[in-house]
Order: sequence, then structure tokens, then C-alpha cells
Amino acid sequence: MTWIDLSWRQLLLRLATALTVWALAAPLALYLTSALLLRFLWSPFSGFWRPKARDQPPDVLQDAALGQHAYVTLDKGIKLHYVHNGDPARPLMLFLHGFPEFWYSWKHQLQEFASDYWVVAVDMRGYGDSDKPSGTVPYRADILVDDVKELLDAFERPAATLVGHGWGAAVAWMFMERYPERVDRLVSVGAPHPYVFQRAVVLNRKQLLRTWYLFLFQVPYLPELLLRCDDLACLASALRRGRRQPPALSDEDLEAYKYTFGRPGALTGPLNYYRAAGWGLPRRWRRQRAAPAAEAEDGVEESGVTRDDGCPDGADSTSTPTAEASAAEASAAEEPSEAPEQDPSTLADSTTPVIPVAPLSSAAPTGPTPPVLVLMGGRDAYVETSTAFRTRKRFPNVSVVIVRDANHFVHLDDPAAANKAVRKFLAASAQCAA
Repeated sequence: MTWIDLSWRQLLLRLATALTVWALAAPLALYLTSALLLRFLWSPFSGFWRPKARDQPPDVLQDAALGQHAYVTLDKGIKLHYVHNGDPARPLMLFLHGFPEFWYSWKHQLQEFASDYWVVAVDMRGYGDSDKPSGTVPYRADILVDDVKELLDAFERPAATLVGHGWGAAVAWMFMERYPERVDRLVSVGAPHPYVFQRAVVLNRKQLLRTWYLFLFQVPYLPELLLRCDDLACLASALRRGRRQPPALSDEDLEAYKYTFGRPGALTGPLNYYRAAGWGLPRRWRRQRAAPAAEAEDGVEESGVTRDDGCPDGADSTSTPTAEASAAEASAAEEPSEAPEQDPSTLADSTTPVIPVAPLSSAAPTGPTPPVLVLMGGRDAYVETSTAFRTRKRFPNVSVVIVRDANHFVHLDDPAAANKAVRKFLAASAQCAA
């Protein structure tokens, strides 16, 4: 849809979205630009804005235990790099990373699930060794969803179990909305349903403050410069954020991230994901608002994990709630109530700022909705855990697991607990299906 095709209402909504985004981004950009200029004037020859040169990939990226490297060319001509492990005759488990990550962020899962699945961790477009198209249009949400479809087609798989984190989880959610018959199960790490997240950004002040970077990333050039400063110190801080000592991410692992994102132009593609979504995209959610699942008490506490072990259709689980789960549910309950159900044709005209939203069909799903696990860290600094419980409240096929002491990158910060939770979910969903 071009600007000429928009109705006056749609045009006003888009202009209002752009003004809102830039009203929030401009003060941040001005402050940080001033800080960089002052630092440059103080030490103009320090080169703090240039990361350390790394000519050779770290040995951990060539670890044969993680799998074999390969490339696939999609129908659009985009070449994606991926690492696969396990027997290709087994069911496919496809891993989609977020920011600032690449295929290596799934190293623990590539080894854990290779015995039961053919596991594939892809460098999404713009990342790592995959192609990096220029501009923001190639990173629109609908194009990212098509990438997943074309991957399954290239692998000649009718369906797969999707595991996504951050942006990868958002794309997986949207893919499941559009092609539910091609998803066996979905594990969403560190991300609720995109609709729930977008409401939280708009209506929840805490969530808005946690996602300030979404607005900063709309500014050209400045975010790339900031992230490259002090040998990608911001990237290291984000990945290691939390109280775990020593950090779960080793120095060798961190070198792999710095090698990947320290290369020229390596940050622009990932940041274009945010820029492509930042102006507000028309959305038409297929609002699968079946009767809310029976409210079950959350929180069997085991090895620092708060979990809901019922079947993904919302079956009851018996447990004693932990403080973290109770607080998150209380926060979810305090948020403004949902608006009345609207006709899909009116939803098609709405606009959403800085949220990955693709135009989706309003037709009813052709088959049962796949079971979903929302896996989040109790110390997530970027996403409110209450959004996970609001996702479960809205979608009865969702189970929730909170890993109490983990940060936003649960699969990296506490891989043992994350893998255990995923295995329990896979086993429970298989039992329910039987």
C-alpha cells in the first residue's frame, strides 16, 4: 500500500505515528549526540568510536559440535546462512534469533535438541553471514514472514517447530498467524504476542520506559555509532545484563558477537528491522479470541523456574505461586481492560508505532492453533513479564514459563533451565495431542 492509496484517516494515523515516534526519538538523539561530541572534544585521538579490528573468526564459531554451516537461496534471491545439526530425517526445529544476536546464540539448543530434531539456526536477513539488503523496505514484517515460509519450502518441510527470541519470536508469531498449518509448536523466548506487546508499549508506562531504544533506533547513523563505541560495549552490556556472576556468556562467546557485529555495516541491517516498523504499518490481526482459558495458579517452583505445566489448551495446573509470578499477574490485571472486539475491516485501518506488525488475513484459521510456550526471564530488563501472562489470558493455547533469575536472553543466561522448560513443553504438548 502506497501513500496515495491511503484514506484520509489512514494518512492522519500514519502522520500522527511519525510525529509521536520522532517526538520521543529527537530528545534522546540530541542528548546522545551531545555526549558523543563532548567526548570527542575531550579525547579526539582515542578512537573510541571504532571497535577493535578482528580479521579472523573466533574458534568457537567453527566448533563442529554445534553443527555444519550451509547456505540457502530463497525465491527472492536472498542468500541466508544457517547452521544445522542432527539427522535431517527427523522433524525440523527452526531457530530464529533476535537483536543483537545471530545463529551462535542458539549454541546450547543446537546441541541439546539435535538428538530428537533436525535443528537449524539461521542468520536472519541482515545478520551475520546472510545477505544484507540496503534500505528499510526489505526488512518489513511481511517480508520477514515470507522468509520463514521460503525456508520451509527450501527444506521441503510442510511444518516445523519454531523457536524464536525477540525479533525472531515476533516473526514466528506472525508466521503462525498466517500459516498455522505449517507450525507444529512455537516457543517464544523473551517475547509475548506482538499484539499484547504493542498494547503494553502504549498503555504500560513501565514497558514504554523499558523500550526506549525502539525510538532511538529510528534515527539514522547515530545508533550504529553508539553501538560501535568502546569496542561494542553496549552490546556486551545488553547480553550480560543481570546478577549472574560469573556471566553465563563467556569471554570467548562475547568475542564471537564482537567479531560478527564489529564488521563494517554489520549493524545497519539489524537496526533496519526497527526502522521498517517504526512508521506504523497497517495491521489486520486475525483476533483469535476464543473464550479465555480457565485462570490457573501459576508457578511450580523448581530450580528457579516458574512454570505452567498444563496442556497448552489451558488445562489447570496445581501449584503454589512464587512472588515473581504473582507480581507479574497482578501487574497484568492492573492494565487497562481490553477494548471490545472490533470488525476486522476496521482493524485494517489502524496504525501501530514501532511494533513489528504485518497485514494478516482476517479469515479464520484452517486448522487448530498450534500450542505455544512463552519463556521469559524473571530479570528481563526489556520486556515486562506481565505481558507473558496477558498473552496466556488472551490465547488459551499458550503456556508460560518464567525462569526466575535469568535475563532477557534466557536461552543464553540459563540454558539448562531454558532447555528443561522447552523439553517439558514439547512432551506435554505431544501428550495432549495424543
